[in-house]
Amino acid sequence: MGIDPLPSEPRRAINTNWPTLGLVLVLAVAALLRFVGLDWDEGTHLHPDERFLTMVETSIEPTFSLQEYFTTATSPLNPHNRGHGFFVYGTLPIFLVRYVADGLNAACLGSAGCLIPFDGYDGVHMVGRALSGLADLLTIIVLFAIGRRLYDDRVGFLAALLGAAAVLPIQQSHFFTVDTFTTLFVALAFYSAVSVSQGGARRHWVLFGIYLGMALACKISVWPMGLTLVAAALIRLSHARYRSAAGPAWRGTVCAAARPSTRAAFPGVVAGPPCLPTRYGHDGRTAHGG
Repeated sequence: MGIDPLPSEPRRAINTNWPTLGLVLVLAVAALLRFVGLDWDEGTHLHPDERFLTMVETSIEPTFSLQEYFTTATSPLNPHNRGHGFFVYGTLPIFLVRYVADGLNAACLGSAGCLIPFDGYDGVHMVGRALSGLADLLTIIVLFAIGRRLYDDRVGFLAALLGAAAVLPIQQSHFFTVDTFTTLFVALAFYSAVSVSQGGARRHWVLFGIYLGMALACKISVWPMGLTLVAAALIRLSHARYRSAAGPAWRGTVCAAARPSTRAAFPGVVAGPPCLPTRYGHDGRTAHGG
């Protein structure tokens, strides 16, 4: 008598779920690399930019009044009103860290008490470092989503793996600076731009504006990122014209116009936007899925 083969359903389930399982594993390793050794300077505040931001954090005060929040001249959150007239950093990260630190401080004071005040000079920078590492973890997830939307799960997994192992993000995750926050919102804006280029819903246009605004609130120097939406819109138009009767003529014109904006936004791009029709399916997305 022959032996019946084992059912193949579990194997198919594993094959289906491997991107999620792989991403979880990558995130676990990435978290280990980013959150171990946060107190690397043992409270000596060796990073000069971080030390300045820590001084600003201990000077500003949270407000829960919208009128007070938006009144620049008197807002307690405005560093210029608190003796830091040379403040040139983005305010979104310091506001976020300050409110989280204040909430943690209130929570632990309401229970057993804080060993070190989270909103104090020796505590707020640790909150900032933890949130910096969290922002970089979220960026890894966005990298996976971008790779999957442009190509497939394998490319998304590879992007997440490379992002998790990159040395500079690991280093920046141990600093309370604005860089990882900026990178997160830039990555989110890029994902929205990719969605726009592939004929995504109107919400991606709105989301791009929101994410770009948040990135600018972290670091004003990322303003050229706005050009990616122009490139995305031109690529989207080229796909629509390509599928129409006058497609080939319009496609060449629009792609030629899209290349300068793409090159300006991404100096490393040589060939310009991906205009080859073989890379896209009938719905405007890449032929590899997403």
